[in-house]
Amino acid sequence: MQGSELRLYIAQFAPQWLDIDASLRDLRGLLNERVGQKSVGDEDVCQLLLLPEMFASGFSMQPEKFAESPHGEVSQALSALAVEYHLNILAGVAQSDEPGQGRREFYNRALYLTQAGKLKQAYSKQRLFSYAGENRIYKAGDSNRVFHIACAEQSLRAAVFICYDLRFPELFRQLAREVEIVFVLANWPSSRQTHWRTLLKARAIENQCFVVGVNRVGEDENTLHYAGGSVIFNANGDCLLDCQQQPWNDFSISMVELQRQVAHQRSEFSFLEDL
Repeated sequence: MQGSELRLYIAQFAPQWLDIDASLRDLRGLLNERVGQKSVGDEDVCQLLLLPEMFASGFSMQPEKFAESPHGEVSQALSALAVEYHLNILAGVAQSDEPGQGRREFYNRALYLTQAGKLKQAYSKQRLFSYAGENRIYKAGDSNRVFHIACAEQSLRAAVFICYDLRFPELFRQLAREVEIVFVLANWPSSRQTHWRTLLKARAIENQCFVVGVNRVGEDENTLHYAGGSVIFNANGDCLLDCQQQPWNDFSISMVELQRQVAHQRSEFSFLEDL
């Protein structure tokens, strides 16, 4: 039994700097071009669009210029796009508290929305990038988040982390037994590209799960260059997809097969039992 298909759309999206409206226009244009009517009508295909960290603004230390409440323009746009294109969406965004809650706090978050446009999970980045002063501007999250990617009667147990989180293996270890696939959304500059790929592979090997790293391309207003390099590793650390600098990439696998590979790896080499 092959079961439902998990189809990943990895968008190595280059945001329009601090321009939410322009970035959302670019995203809609990309979906029109790359997904279109292919997204409609197959109940046995779980389509998941993956967007990098702060996809609509760029990785900026000026969130007061673009961060929104959880019900702001970006969240509403993602919900509408999920319904229109029949997509589940996992996207990195900057958010703030609801208005009227005292001192305004900012968060670097990942949102998971179903194809019905419903927000199912919001994860706040736990390890803030002090090298760039992120820890002085944003508020850190304090817990992991496990969610389910569901299609028909099947589902995968998943988790998401954001960029600098990748350098802290203890975060991944805390939920290793609970998940089969982990996503990392990032703005990871090309100057540290070797670290990006090496750490993603390590997280896959040591936690015996699929790991999907999603990075951006292009250059931001801080003159940082991003070379993409989004990649998928299986539970053995084998590379299944290397996006290099391509702006759009597809990858498909049976959900049953993904679960089988993870279960086999963990049964054959029961390393997680020794934690």
